[in-house]
Amino acid sequence: MRVLVTDPVRRLRPSLLALLARWVHGAAVGVEVLADASHPLQVICSSRTLVVHPDRTSILGLLQAAALLAHRAHVRQRGEPSPSTVRGWLPAARKAVQQRLPALARLPVRVWHDLAEGQVLPRIAWDEAHTEPPQLTAPAPAKVRSAPGKAPPLEMFLPDCSIDGAGDAFERLVAAIERGEQPLDHLPEMPDVPYVAIALRLGSRFEARGGFGDLVGHERQLLEAATRYAHCVRTSAEDLLLEPPPDGNALHGRELDHARLVDARIARRLGRDFPVFGDRPEPEWTFDPDRHVAVIYSDLCDAEATLEDMAPSLHVNGSIAHAYEQLGIRTEWHACRDAMVRGHAGRRVLVHVDAMLKGADEPWQPIVWERLRRLHRLRLPEGLDAASFPPLHVHRTVQRLRHLQQDHAGETMRHPVVLSSPNLTRVFDDERFFRRCLDSMEQDLGPLHADGPVKPLYWLSKALGRLASKSGHLYGGLVHKPK
Repeated sequence: MRVLVTDPVRRLRPSLLALLARWVHGAAVGVEVLADASHPLQVICSSRTLVVHPDRTSILGLLQAAALLAHRAHVRQRGEPSPSTVRGWLPAARKAVQQRLPALARLPVRVWHDLAEGQVLPRIAWDEAHTEPPQLTAPAPAKVRSAPGKAPPLEMFLPDCSIDGAGDAFERLVAAIERGEQPLDHLPEMPDVPYVAIALRLGSRFEARGGFGDLVGHERQLLEAATRYAHCVRTSAEDLLLEPPPDGNALHGRELDHARLVDARIARRLGRDFPVFGDRPEPEWTFDPDRHVAVIYSDLCDAEATLEDMAPSLHVNGSIAHAYEQLGIRTEWHACRDAMVRGHAGRRVLVHVDAMLKGADEPWQPIVWERLRRLHRLRLPEGLDAASFPPLHVHRTVQRLRHLQQDHAGETMRHPVVLSSPNLTRVFDDERFFRRCLDSMEQDLGPLHADGPVKPLYWLSKALGRLASKSGHLYGGLVHKPK
């Protein structure tokens, strides 16, 4: 494939764009490609982030903008520079790019001049990028509710830098819910709990530092807890039978090896002894990570919880995830922040904000733990009450597990790991509702268990756990089992 420096940045992968920007600037640079960026190219100095439009920014313009990060100190002290000031910085930026890529010195002068025009002149700011007014979805007729699983997916983006109007998307969504214009979804067994699911994509700094140890301050107890849990999973999920050792048959023993009786009779006629008693050791099993797949669903809800409930904290979520990092299992890790809003005619609607912290084929690297920190610090707009709805967490976990299982040949052990906040009071709060929640989760888990072996872990509220049936699929994976 032939790529020109005058081509739009869409031609290259975002990870490659970040590497090119870092090469020019000399330090880590985040590159966020946003189709709703209000300016072709924005340089956000505080976080060293370039916010670019996929079609209106050229590769050469990106390189030049990376060189402009050399003026971070000026922007921090004096604020956003004027267009004339930025134009005055361009010759030095062009020279810096040519030093990195000498071949660019042969480009016609008009190509560089085009990068200084008013429409494409980089906008340089300290901490905030500008975007077009956010539009999550097209309005739908009032009081329309889609069939289960048919509501159009919503996507939002939370970059490394600040973006003006970042809360507007939530505000518009809440307003659409209140007017009854937003299509809603619901679980098949629970139509009285409508929800809107939002896939939140977090900005990716490609040189984030630190791992789980940095997240917890290298606290020995937390590190040891992760290691102990990993050992527990490994020993309890050993599923690969090693090749049996050679037969240790003997002339004397307690159990005949019937497969050797014919050979023994022939040996007898020849006047020879033949071992026909078995002495085979017990079969040995081992843990093969390639035959496992895990989906972790962490609920980072800020709803209040009592000490008795022992809500899964940020460190608990990280500790369990770190255990799967140690196991080497193919793992996908999601985290959510849910809230409850009042919909049309006072109806309560759950807003489910889901972010993927780690893809199934993504390595465990520092950016994974940085995403966990960022999502935990995310604060939803005022007026949204934090909430938790475990049936939805289990439902989406099962969906992802069944999807990932398709990529594995042979029998695969699945690990559904659901860590939900114990607070359900902002959804509903009565025993009949809790039993319906359990029924809904059992409906989802039934087909999963029918497909093969499952090694579950469910951290749910005690209000749910004490009602769980001991004969159900949920009970075996509960962290807090009823006494």
